Amino acid sequence: MFRGVTPGNVARARTRSIRAFILENLEAHPRDIVRLARQRYGISRQAVNRHLHALEAEGLVEGRGSTRARRWRLRGRRVAAATLRPGTPVARPDRIWRVAFEPALAGATERLRENARRILEAVVDAAAARAGATRLRIDALATPTGLDVGVWDDGPGLFARLARTPGGLELARFDLVRGARFGAPAAGRPRAGGGHAPGEPPAGRGASARPDPAPAVAPDDGSLLVAMRLADAFVAAADGIALGWDGREERWAALGDDAVEIPARGTRMAFHVDAEPRRTPADVLDALRAGDGAPMSRAHVPVALLPGAGEAPRSPGDARRLVEGLERCVEILLDFRGVDAIGEAFARELFGTWRAQHPGVSLVTMGASPDVRAVIRAALQRDPSSSGVFAPGASRGTNRSDTELMQ
Repeated sequence: MFRGVTPGNVARARTRSIRAFILENLEAHPRDIVRLARQRYGISRQAVNRHLHALEAEGLVEGRGSTRARRWRLRGRRVAAATLRPGTPVARPDRIWRVAFEPALAGATERLRENARRILEAVVDAAAARAGATRLRIDALATPTGLDVGVWDDGPGLFARLARTPGGLELARFDLVRGARFGAPAAGRPRAGGGHAPGEPPAGRGASARPDPAPAVAPDDGSLLVAMRLADAFVAAADGIALGWDGREERWAALGDDAVEIPARGTRMAFHVDAEPRRTPADVLDALRAGDGAPMSRAHVPVALLPGAGEAPRSPGDARRLVEGLERCVEILLDFRGVDAIGEAFARELFGTWRAQHPGVSLVTMGASPDVRAVIRAALQRDPSSSGVFAPGASRGTNRSDTELMQ
């Protein structure tokens, strides 16, 4: 046998794998976890039950009922359950963490504690910033798979507060995920590798003109957007709509009341941090930074969340709404996952007209279907200067097929 590989440690590795699978999937499948484990590992019902009973003996799961009707669940440990008044000393996020979370998570990994602390602080700060809230409810449960936290406040809804126009809730949700509400590199900031920043005229062409004022909200690692992306799962629900982040797939989703519980009043945010989180705060900031540029110099734009576009963005107006407010970014990552088609007028406006008007901004795509890529390619071929639009390696996660559009 290969050195270090014995029947004994192979069996132990398989046991760890089966039990990790059970713990990771039990919460979502309490009634059919036995069937799932049998299918995944090709083992008998009796074998799966032996693993479940072993986990029960370790205090990680608990079962109710008997025989085939037995239902299993994770045995969580409550970390926090309190109703506070926003703005008071006891409701300060650092105090909440120190009093409730820090002692209860003493045995957790350092990365879980650090990620959870940063996310909690950003969520509580966001609740406190919405003037009018009188109650702040925090619930947290530690389980073998990580930490689940829910935060609710009774103030104005998150999306209503961010909305630029009355009723513009879906646009506010879209602005939030794009980072359009959380700042971008200030005009005049040097770009990595030289050149001028978006919004700053090149030297010799109106260089004396004053750049646009910087965004009101400065980017930092405590912003709500960064906190959402730091979580392994995050949901924000308010004003009749909801927004979800899947950290495992690094993907946003627009959610309704058929998928999550949306409060009749106020805002509810819930997040999960894995026992071994996938990313650090530095990873998240790097994903929102173009090269060596400033924080938020790269925007991740999920095209499928564009409000008002219907099943597919088709018009020049759709294209302008997609990138509105992102003129100061150095790079815009256009995420076409979930978009089956786009219109020719949309592609010409975005990859032709808009790009020509903002030569300091790189447009990069990911997740584009063959049909979408074909329309983009046709729009690019109308412009002889478009060879640098999809620079290979410009963004993590960029599809190679996309980067080769102009090769």
